[in-house]
Amino acid sequence: MKEWVELLNERERTVTDLQNVEFDLATNESHSEYWMRFEIGQHTGENIVNGKLGINLNGANIGYYMFARDYSKNAEDISIHIYMQPIGMIEFVRSQNNIDFNGLPVTRSGSVGKETGTGKLTFRFAANYTGTIKNVKVYAR
Repeated sequence: MKEWVELLNERERTVTDLQNVEFDLATNESHSEYWMRFEIGQHTGENIVNGKLGINLNGANIGYYMFARDYSKNAEDISIHIYMQPIGMIEFVRSQNNIDFNGLPVTRSGSVGKETGTGKLTFRFAANYTGTIKNVKVYAR
């Protein structure tokens, strides 16, 4: 079995008034499997950031509308296991730092696009986001 390789490990990024937040991956090669984890801090800007968080990994859209929420209310910790082969599938866990959300359900979805080799991980918020994105890690094999 192929070994896991680290493509991204960024401890913390402070974001000020951006809709797209982009990270460079170590390579733009396609892989059959990815493991990704990140924490999105509570939005601290004046506008409301409520809606879809688009995730694009090496050109592939990941989890279309699966991460839609109001980022102005609380932080969120997300872990995603992405299977590109033999069939596009994701499994993810999301944990919100809020007394109302103390369970950690695992969700499975077939919402995985085709890689185009951009060598980037991009988060696209519904509106300009201000806050901190922490512990962004991507591994592949």
